[in-house]
Amino acid sequence: MKIKLILIFIFIFNNVDSQQIITVSASTPEIKQVDDILELPASLIANESVDITSVVSEKIEKILFQEGKFVKKNQLLVELTDSEEQAKLRQISAELEEAELNYERAKKLISKGNISQSILDNRIMIKKKLTAQMDEIKAQVEDLKIKAPFDGLTSVRNFSEGSFIKPGDVITNLYDIKKLKVQAYVPENFVGKVKENTEFTITSNLIDDLKVNGNISIIDPLIDSNTRTFKIIGVVDNKKKNIKPGMMINLKL
Repeated sequence: MKIKLILIFIFIFNNVDSQQIITVSASTPEIKQVDDILELPASLIANESVDITSVVSEKIEKILFQEGKFVKKNQLLVELTDSEEQAKLRQISAELEEAELNYERAKKLISKGNISQSILDNRIMIKKKLTAQMDEIKAQVEDLKIKAPFDGLTSVRNFSEGSFIKPGDVITNLYDIKKLKVQAYVPENFVGKVKENTEFTITSNLIDDLKVNGNISIIDPLIDSNTRTFKIIGVVDNKKKNIKPGMMINLKL
């Protein structure tokens, strides 16, 4: 009996020595916002872009823009040769002037009863036909003057003065880069999180201090079955003009 008690005592003593001391600390709980950040490669697109072309086949008379320079809306960029149209315009103008005089004479004569109403009507019809012909030729002359459809920067020109161009030939390109569109492709598992007007930031590995904020304006409703992504487009200001269409940038949502 005595030996048995001693053994129990030794077992308890050894068990106490083998226990490890655990330190517990506590801190005051805080409420914090946890952001789900998505970073994507993206590309920049001009807000508006257009190919400057002709609607007629003709020779270039004058090129009135400088490559890579800013032009304003309706500014004359290119004049095509219009000598034939100008000659027709002068001829029709002279015929219309004569028709006006004949009409005025007929009005005076009919008031005195010296001519019939049919003659006066015929003079009116001739005047209307010539006026319509003049309007048509003026429109043809206007087609030979190529103007800027909006404010923007011109690209390089593909033709020189004296070149003969056909409809569809691109003389130059015009880009509106005051604002730029940002295009990216988002994985489909973010389809419920990315919404219109979601804010984003763009940065570039090529421009160290670039950090421009923008908002998503378009979300493509279609998910690409091959890439399992959907397209988004946002808009950023380009006041410094330090970013250009076609650049690859980093987009952070």
